[in-house]
Amino acid sequence: MEVPWESIWTLYTNAPPPKYAIRLKESDHMTVADLTLGVSLSKYFFPGFRSNFGAKAQAYKDYSVAFFDLYIKGDDTRAAVLKEPSNQFVELWFEAE
Repeated sequence: MEVPWESIWTLYTNAPPPKYAIRLKESDHMTVADLTLGVSLSKYFFPGFRSNFGAKAQAYKDYSVAFFDLYIKGDDTRAAVLKEPSNQFVELWFEAE
């Protein structure tokens, strides 16, 4: 269900700046899927869903919204989160402007 990190890193290194990449600890694609909230067995099949779902989903939301607000809307209200990781589950952080 996951894309290997090497593929993501290749996209990141070849993208024009400004660009950001984050990787969350103990997370997978289903961590942020609303569908998994209603499936009680999901915690057995999707490792990232097993613990701290709310904090991990919030990280996806915070970083994604900040990025799109800044680069699509020109709104820098949430841009501070792009300058320094603020979520305990951020494992890797890269920035290039």
